[in-house]
Amino acid sequence: MIENVFDILSVCSFVIGVFFILTGSLGLLKLPDVFSRIHSAGMIDTAGAGFIILGMIFQSGVSLATVKLIFIGTFIFFSSPV
Repeated sequence: MIENVFDILSVCSFVIGVFFILTGSLGLLKLPDVFSRIHSAGMIDTAGAGFIILGMIFQSGVSLATVKLIFIGTFIFFSSPV
């Protein structure tokens, strides 16, 4: 039962992450100048990657892979906007 809840949460996280990444990609194509494009790519793609990593955390359960994914997500969160 709890595995089904984690599966549903992971699929929702993946869908939200893909939506954010596609929205950021659309922003790269449609926005007028370089600074707007950088802002779109930095903010939206960081959120998309975070949701995709969150979905992978739900799929991996409690393991060493979860700790590694948390470290990867933290690194992306702090380094991507730079």
